[in-house]
Amino acid sequence: MGEKGLVILRAREQVIEILEGQNRCAAWFGQGEPDPVRKFRSLHYKIDESGREYTLKIQGTDKEWRYQQPYVASTIEGASAGSIITINGRGAFFQVRSGLRIVAVDGGPGQLSTSQLLHIDFYVGGTVHAQVIALLHEFSHIAGLLPVDGGTLAGSELSTQNTQTVLRHCRAQVETAGKHPNLFLNHETGLFPRSRQ
Repeated sequence: MGEKGLVILRAREQVIEILEGQNRCAAWFGQGEPDPVRKFRSLHYKIDESGREYTLKIQGTDKEWRYQQPYVASTIEGASAGSIITINGRGAFFQVRSGLRIVAVDGGPGQLSTSQLLHIDFYVGGTVHAQVIALLHEFSHIAGLLPVDGGTLAGSELSTQNTQTVLRHCRAQVETAGKHPNLFLNHETGLFPRSRQ
């Protein structure tokens, strides 16, 4: 998976550290999974390089404008151990900005506009905080803690609500992610574990 695979690996290690801890976030996941660390460690990752890359600015019948970012990641609700989290290679997990496509209410041709800042809740796309909350969000679906979301404008709004639910339980741990990483990147030889102290 190249450089993007290393990004996923670093975020994955941050989530494992959260789930191994004695904290509110780990306790919440324990409500859905008897052994959340083992289940999370079993997951596999796939990068969708053909996912949508534009943020849509959609005008509704009420003439109000709404924004729909490219999807960040997806998985199967209540999936078994060893299942897959698919991550959009063009979404906020990896990218800071996206192009903006305007979609008018009359269904006319979409226009391209200036780029749009990507975010997951208030975390800027491409940051460790955005990556950690994205993996926690998807794992919440696997653990059966969140309802199905995504795919439509209404689904995007539900996805935002689901992220806020995860943050209610996990914000403190997300905020500390990356401050004391277990992994560091050696540009010559790859990724190595940082010794615990």
